[in-house]
Amino acid sequence: MTETASAAPAHVSYSQLSSWLRCGKAYELERVLRVPVTPTWAQVAGNAVHEATERIDRGDITAPRDLWLDVFADLIERESERTGTDPATWRATGRRTKALPRGEDYRFFKSEGAMMVNRWKAWRIANKDKWQIATLSDGSGGTLDGIELPLVIRFGDIVVQGVLDRLFVDDDGEMLVVDLKSGNWAPKDAGQQLGVYATGVEQVFGLRPKMGAYWMARSGAFASPPQNLDHFSQHYWEHTVTRFAKAKKEDIFLPNPGMFCGSCSVRDYCATVGGSLAHLADSLAS
Repeated sequence: MTETASAAPAHVSYSQLSSWLRCGKAYELERVLRVPVTPTWAQVAGNAVHEATERIDRGDITAPRDLWLDVFADLIERESERTGTDPATWRATGRRTKALPRGEDYRFFKSEGAMMVNRWKAWRIANKDKWQIATLSDGSGGTLDGIELPLVIRFGDIVVQGVLDRLFVDDDGEMLVVDLKSGNWAPKDAGQQLGVYATGVEQVFGLRPKMGAYWMARSGAFASPPQNLDHFSQHYWEHTVTRFAKAKKEDIFLPNPGMFCGSCSVRDYCATVGGSLAHLADSLAS
């Protein structure tokens, strides 16, 4: 575990940026020092929700439950191979209750995931006359749709790569950035994730989405009404990303303990939460 920040990826994904913003120590352990990652069932299920809802929006007519079981099983196999871990060792998250004595584990998501996918399908049908998937020019005579839309966003010499879950448009041509969330709570980020994607669409396609919202798979609705994203400008992100790059260069990775510690994939190596393996990697360990 001797790598330094200089070994960090040359490009920056939004997930890396958000990880650093949420907790610099988690970013250092996972992205810089690359300690072994222990998947959580919530993370695997979240990825499966994205794949299943994408298939629905691309025309898959498989019944939501059957679609979910197929995608979830495939994600479990892929994540096990990617991380070299046994799903039996993956952590459950969420509160332990009488109804969920093990927390939110495989059995929970096997059932709840199917309902999440069904809620997306129902929401799309209910809003088909209000929000349509946006279609954008690819610059070479073809088109791209706003489903899992890849974005390469440039801020000076720094490249941020991200994938916009959905870009919708209404009858008046107003675009809406939507990010799907499968957890209990919407991000406490004031809409930053939505804002960076709006800036990316503006950079790549020359069109600026004005509004954005988080769609919550556990409720089947937006976490709150769509919010204005105008203040998350090019200048805002140049300022933020530049400081992120400086922090990496200077090895500035501060812990920020909070509600996400329970689901953190590198908590075993974190001294702040008393991780049993912190002495192997965390410079804060005594």
